[in-house]
Amino acid sequence: MPDFQNFSITDLADVTATVPRFQINVQVKDSQTQQTLFDFTGANALVFPGLGLGVTVARTTRITHSMITAAAQAVAELSNATSSGASLLPPVTDLRTVSAAVAIAVAEAAVAEGLAQLPLDNPIQQIHQAMWRPEYPRVETKPL
Repeated sequence: MPDFQNFSITDLADVTATVPRFQINVQVKDSQTQQTLFDFTGANALVFPGLGLGVTVARTTRITHSMITAAAQAVAELSNATSSGASLLPPVTDLRTVSAAVAIAVAEAAVAEGLAQLPLDNPIQQIHQAMWRPEYPRVETKPL
């Protein structure tokens, strides 16, 4: 594990926000060697699907700072940034898993704030049941 006392955060001027996309770019470098230790590029794909799903399942009428914080924490807990240069974010290929984790955290935050209009008896099951699945019926056509 790197010694965080020797880190400096660079490229903070390269934080950009655009509509409808939100992207943050931050690099963490070792202040002695200038080696990039962590490279963080975040986009809405990892947070917003789960945020919307969690709000929908909890039937809350607003999104609060606590819900956003819970969403960010859920993504951070799925990080595998254990080696030099590793991404701080989970891979986009794990989007369904990330979205479920974010949704559970957001729904639980809504309950904790008293904003959930539906009880969350089993949040994991309720979130997974509410997730969209790309299942399409087989359609057969007859030749003309």
